[in-house]
Amino acid sequence: MNRKNYRENKNILSFNQIKDKYSYSEVNLLRRYIKVDKLPCLINAPYRKDAKPSLGISVKNNKIVFNDFAINKGGNLIDLLQLCWNTDYNGVLEKLNSDLEINPIAIQTPCYIKKSNSIDISIKIRNWAEYDLNYWNSYGVTKEVLKNSLVIPISHYSINNTLIKADKFAYSYIVMKNNDVKYKIYQPFSFKYKWINNYPPNTINNLHLIDRYKGSVIIASSLKDAMCIMSNYNTLAIAPQSEGANIPEDVIKLLKERFDKQYILLDNDRAGLEYGLKMSEKTGFKNLVIPQFEGGKDISDLYKVMGKEKFKEIFKTLK
Repeated sequence: MNRKNYRENKNILSFNQIKDKYSYSEVNLLRRYIKVDKLPCLINAPYRKDAKPSLGISVKNNKIVFNDFAINKGGNLIDLLQLCWNTDYNGVLEKLNSDLEINPIAIQTPCYIKKSNSIDISIKIRNWAEYDLNYWNSYGVTKEVLKNSLVIPISHYSINNTLIKADKFAYSYIVMKNNDVKYKIYQPFSFKYKWINNYPPNTINNLHLIDRYKGSVIIASSLKDAMCIMSNYNTLAIAPQSEGANIPEDVIKLLKERFDKQYILLDNDRAGLEYGLKMSEKTGFKNLVIPQFEGGKDISDLYKVMGKEKFKEIFKTLK
């Protein structure tokens, strides 16, 4: 039975009708089915083996949102219940209707909700090691650019006060806005915890460097790509948090006012090509496309596969 069938079946309540009928908030439903007593929280995912807590749950605009850092999956409360019950959207509605008809008593125990929509992350910094610099140098990124881009090596990080030992290769990307510090954890060789972050929406890395550069600016697909460009050319490169992420209008206006030339340089795959064209149409910035090559799809991969001299030769042809 699909969503339309449920809406037409008067015996099956929609998600909003369930909340209204039984005076349940999404927090109540979360408390009933997933035993948490405070939000935001980091817990062991109940729907899979999870040796260390990796399921972050928080409240945004009175709605439950989650992010499973280990499998890079997130969504709303219904999405979470689908994972927990191994069912689809309609299966969740069916179970909620059945459970609440039998036992409609709401959870009375309060859930402590911290006044924050983000997950608390803190880090423990370590010194740069030779293997760190070798890793970044393989992508053409220098220590000076790492420092300027606010990238640092870490030994541990904590999520909502849960301390976690970081991988050998582990780094934090830092952004600061209005005296508020946020972190993105990057562990390039981790299968479970490659990315963890509490960045606010529309975060753009390297925008704090805008006053140090003149002439041209490049919007790259990642901070690693941006740092590769900046390590080899005297050009500012900035990066949103993902391809397709929104570039705020005030940032677009600032880049047009500050620089004579503006470029977009995303991955040479289907998503990157599509987003590059869309962003170019929206901003008027020139879209650059790297050639296809074996072993990668982005500009930092190009450096690693081709080497510095070939990288520079190809990069010069893009503009």
